[in-house]
Amino acid sequence: MSAEHVRGWPMSGSGYGVRSFEGLEGSIFRVRGVGSPADAFVLDRVQPMPAPPGSEQFSLYFRRTGEVLAQGVCLLEHDDLGELDLFLVPVAREVDTVEYEACFSLLEPRSAERG
Repeated sequence: MSAEHVRGWPMSGSGYGVRSFEGLEGSIFRVRGVGSPADAFVLDRVQPMPAPPGSEQFSLYFRRTGEVLAQGVCLLEHDDLGELDLFLVPVAREVDTVEYEACFSLLEPRSAERG
C-alpha cells in the first residue's frame, strides 16, 4: 500500500478531505446499483472537528427517507466525486427522515511518511 492511500482512501493532502465536501450540502449521493430516489442520501452538513497536528478530522451528515438502515459500508455515487465507500451510522430519526453520520480521520501526507 502506498503512503498516499489508507484502506482505499486518499489522504487529505492528495485526495478527499473536508474541502472536497464543503459546498456540496444539499447534493444527492445515490446508492450504487439502486435507482430508487428513496435509496439516495442527501448531504445535510459538513462538520470539521478539532484534530491533532498532521491530521484532519471531520464528519459528514446525510439525510435519507424511509426505513432505518443498519450501520455499515455503503457504496455511494456522486455526480462530481464519483464512487465513495462510506461507513454510515444512523444517529437520529425525525418522523420519516433518518440522519446518518460518516466520520473521517485522515493523515496529512507528511505524517504518513514518518509513520
